[in-house]
Amino acid sequence: MNAPPIILNEVCSHCGAVSQTKEGKCWLCYESKSVPNPYATTGMPLEKESAVPSTAWDTVSALVLGICVVLTILIAIGIGVQDPGLLIPLAILVGPAYLVTFIRGSTQFEKTGKVHAKSLFLTFIVSLMATVLIAIVLAVAAAILLFLICIQSFGG
Repeated sequence: MNAPPIILNEVCSHCGAVSQTKEGKCWLCYESKSVPNPYATTGMPLEKESAVPSTAWDTVSALVLGICVVLTILIAIGIGVQDPGLLIPLAILVGPAYLVTFIRGSTQFEKTGKVHAKSLFLTFIVSLMATVLIAIVLAVAAAILLFLICIQSFGG
């Protein structure tokens, strides 16, 4: 009976992949561990500069996200001038979307060192739609409850 090969978790000095190596070879680049990488200065994996280059869609997403932010600020200013009391419901609707987007952006920046505008835009829109949907459901439920209370109190 043959014994299974010994598998070691190591970092390849050539490509920086955290790999399970068999017989001293990297699974990704197939380089032998006995041949040192002349460009490696430390045993740490090489940092990736920019795995995904910026595309036109990233630029469009950043522009649309910026427009959404500016529009919500302008709407808040307009509402604040006309009726400052309506800023509270607006903050209740828009606040969670801004908070979730900020948390996601800071988490992305901590993990990768850059922020993807496309995912931030989608996070903002989805969380804003979810908050508005919850507000609509609560308003309809409150209206139905008020209707039932009025029917019961006036009906006898």
